[in-house]
Formats: sequence, C-alpha cells, structure tokens
Amino acid sequence: MNDSDIERSNFVDRLSECREKFGSVNAYAVAAGLNPTTVHGYFKDREPTRPTLVALAKAAGVNVQWLVAGEGPKLVKSREECSSEGPMVTVPIHSVRASTGYGAAVFDRDEEPEAEMAFERNWLRRITSAGTDRLGLIYANGDSMEPEIRGEDLLLIDRSANEVTTEGIYAVSFDNFLQVKFVRQPNPETLELISLNEVYKPVHINLKRLGELVRIVGRVIWVARRT
Repeated sequence: MNDSDIERSNFVDRLSECREKFGSVNAYAVAAGLNPTTVHGYFKDREPTRPTLVALAKAAGVNVQWLVAGEGPKLVKSREECSSEGPMVTVPIHSVRASTGYGAAVFDRDEEPEAEMAFERNWLRRITSAGTDRLGLIYANGDSMEPEIRGEDLLLIDRSANEVTTEGIYAVSFDNFLQVKFVRQPNPETLELISLNEVYKPVHINLKRLGELVRIVGRVIWVARRT
C-alpha cells in the first residue's frame, strides 16, 4: 500500500466516524444536502470537491481540516460553547407549528427564530448527545397526539435523530408538511406513522419513498405544556 492509499484509507475512516452520528450514509447525505449515491462513492474511490467536504464536515459538526487530513481539533464548538462554557445555553424557538393533525408547512433550520429559550447545559447533555446547533423548539398544533401532546405544547426537537433507529415520537416531513407522530417500523419495508388519538388512522409508508415523500426531521425529546 503506497502513501496515497494510506491517506485515502484514513480519510474514509474519518468519514465513517462522521457517518456514525447519523446511522447511515443516506441520512448523512440528506443532512449535508447531498445526493446519497454520490456520498456512497466517497466511501469507495470517488474524490469529493472542496464545497462537498465543507458540507460533509458542517453536517457532522467537525472541522473540515480534520476531515480532509486528520489535522487540528475534530469537533467544531457551537456558538454558545465558543462564547461561554457557562451553565446555560439557548435553543431557538421557530414560529412554525407542527401539526398533530393534518400538517403544517415545514420549518427551515436556517430561518430566523422568533425567540430563544434557555436550558441548563448539563440537563441537555443528559437527554441528548446532540450539539445545541442541532436542537430546535416548535409549537404543536392539533389534537391527534392527545393526551401525550396537546395544541400549543412546546416541543424540543433533536434534529440529529433523523433516522428511526427506535420507535418514538418524531417530527416528520410528510409531503412537505410537518407533523408530529409516533413512528415505528413494523417490518423492514414499512414505516408506520401513528396518532395517539384513535380518531386518526395510522399512515403506512413504503421505506423506498423515505427521503422522497417522507423525511424524518428529528425526535421529540421534551415537551412543555402551557398551563
């Protein structure tokens, strides 16, 4: 094995470390805004361009120089971590309301938030390994997830959990509308979106359409109820 082969192997090892955060190459590609087939090629013999490397590094929260050459610190600190290592961090509240009925327009992670909410840093670390840049707060709307989630409840979404590895309540983009549903995979070919309110019937999605019709936005990891 020559030096270039060794460098290539080391790059693939680092890329694999980044992929582990997402659970699959497809999920990693979607998070980076890249074509999954193209990203699969980077694990073989395809050479990524500089903009692609930047996108892959940004999605995984790593420094691009570490990804390319293994140099420098691996992780990029979040805005809050860079400014302070204090006990509190803030998470943005987005103006869109996720439907627990029949859907609301999907929110953009890069949109300007309407407000922020402060959380204890150590508490967040206990419930998720995601950086604060992968967290977002949205309001629920509708009644299909009652009694677990009610309209106007505030939901904390972990957007690093964009693949259904375990059943639970997720924010799901379904036909470009944002919904909150209990999601499980009853068999290898099917994803099931379930409303806890029995008035609403389950929706069954062929996994071949995952990423086309349906996208897992993130997992609901905390709910706050207005009293």
